[in-house]
Amino acid sequence: MVETPQLRITGNRLQSGIVLMLRVSEPIPWVVEMRANEKERGAALVEMAFVTPLLLMMVFGIVEFGMAFHERLTVANSTQTAARIGSALGTDEQTDYEIVQAIAQGLETLPNAGVGIAKYVAIFEADSNGNPTTTCAIPGGSSACNVYTYAPGTWTSPPCDWSPCPNIDAGGSLGGGWGDDFGAGSPPERDTELPGLDVMGVRVYYAHTWLFGGLPALPAVDCVSGTSDCWSDVALFRFEPEQFGIATP
Repeated sequence: MVETPQLRITGNRLQSGIVLMLRVSEPIPWVVEMRANEKERGAALVEMAFVTPLLLMMVFGIVEFGMAFHERLTVANSTQTAARIGSALGTDEQTDYEIVQAIAQGLETLPNAGVGIAKYVAIFEADSNGNPTTTCAIPGGSSACNVYTYAPGTWTSPPCDWSPCPNIDAGGSLGGGWGDDFGAGSPPERDTELPGLDVMGVRVYYAHTWLFGGLPALPAVDCVSGTSDCWSDVALFRFEPEQFGIATP
């Protein structure tokens, strides 16, 4: 800053005074600072434009796969519990009914008690690899595989959430040919005697609806045409022995 004497005219009189002159060659500090702040704000906006979509995808992904994992755990726990009950009941005529009822009870923590999520339950004789000894027709069942469709409210005689209803005590029927000796005809027997205990498999087929459609797009899990578009969980248990194969003297 340089102080230069000047004449200042006020009205019709001349008055001497001091006029402050700025050196043009030196930048004004507050102007420089303002321009720097504008550049930083612009860079921050560009960075935010890149980072925000990634953050949103992470949040949506956590919610999306968290819900899927919750369904998976719920179905898995229900399947394990049901198969354990079935292995203990063995040849009891209500075995299949108790199995599917245990599954329905386990699904109550899911939205709408699992309606629209759980689709089919297959109860089958398993081989040494854990696979059905005969092909399980979904729906329909087969000679060593009983299949039930989860359909609450549609089976009224007897009242049941499954079709067909395996509540034998109330006049229901098995969903296939794998029973013990109580069914009509001669279904394959469930071996609950040592040393040849059968292995029971319980598989639950279920659907999943993506909350956000998947980011990126994920394949649909509708479970409406057989089992090709289903998720499933299986539990295998060897029957608890009812007779120990000891010869009667």
